[in-house]
Amino acid sequence: MKFTSGEVKFIEGYIQKLEKQASRWKTKKIMAVMLFLIGIWIYSAHTHFLSSLWTREANELDQTPVAVQKLNCTISEMQGYVLMEVFYLRNEILLHIEAITILFLMTIPLVWMFSSKNKDKQDLLLAKFLKDLLENKDK
Repeated sequence: MKFTSGEVKFIEGYIQKLEKQASRWKTKKIMAVMLFLIGIWIYSAHTHFLSSLWTREANELDQTPVAVQKLNCTISEMQGYVLMEVFYLRNEILLHIEAITILFLMTIPLVWMFSSKNKDKQDLLLAKFLKDLLENKDK
């Protein structure tokens, strides 16, 4: 098989690129595991915060405002109480969505890395094949 000088330069550059990718693969795997662990930590911190928020809200519900406890409260006092409850629930839902999104985003690199766990070996094998092909082009 005959190669032009441009093709030979391209193949040599590609061989170097494959070897660099293979050498960085272990670091990428470690980074993916670290991202996953950070995602789990953030998720657990969010859930801990939400549980403490929920217990605080439960204590506040036991101590409802005096205006709401009386039988004859005004509509504006009741609206303020209901709006406060809606505000707490909306923030809780948003924090749950945020925590699940963070965990999902931190899991993607881990799944991608270990779905192609032999990529470094494939890159080195392809680089070896291309080197052998370039060496045998003159024969």
